[in-house]
Amino acid sequence: MTFLSISNLTSAFAASKENNNNVSIKEIEKTLEKIDNDLYQKNHVNVKRSPEILKAIQEGKLDLSKAPDSIANINGVRVDYEYNPILMYPSDPYSWGRHLLGDKYYDNGNLFLVTYGYATTYTTGEDVAVPYYWSDVRYGDPVRIRNLENTAYVVVGYRSDFGPNQRVCGDHIVDLGYSINSRLHGNGHLYCRTCLWIRGGEHY
Repeated sequence: MTFLSISNLTSAFAASKENNNNVSIKEIEKTLEKIDNDLYQKNHVNVKRSPEILKAIQEGKLDLSKAPDSIANINGVRVDYEYNPILMYPSDPYSWGRHLLGDKYYDNGNLFLVTYGYATTYTTGEDVAVPYYWSDVRYGDPVRIRNLENTAYVVVGYRSDFGPNQRVCGDHIVDLGYSINSRLHGNGHLYCRTCLWIRGGEHY
């Protein structure tokens, strides 16, 4: 995870915090909701974990840092794995991000990206970190996350950080604060789907 200190704030990060009066975030949120709900209607079946895996999690005996398939006890689940990460900001050796992997949807000229992978927890608050350029997903832009292990749970968070480091975990697509993860009923290593708006369009 990369935290941007005051002394190391990049111009890209600073620019991402500026308001864009030409964009209605509420309209973007409505589009994200529609895309996600359409997908939910098509496939609302929960991912099932074996009783042995569930018991190990409850007893704290399962190492949640191990291979996702062994945690979820499912083979062949879709994961949009980043095998060739991009060093997005050369001055920051931890800013290894993702290409625009996943399903792409267009609405009124805007590009929306749906990605499948894993969510992890890294702070205690409402933080949401995604591994994309700050110019594409700005500070405060909405990120819709659906728990695919229990598909009833979905939350909308707002980008506050960069991560996860794709050079380390190419199957991790979002890092969450504990508070927002709790509302998602996550367990610290959760199979999920993210839906977000890419401001710059399909340019890499």
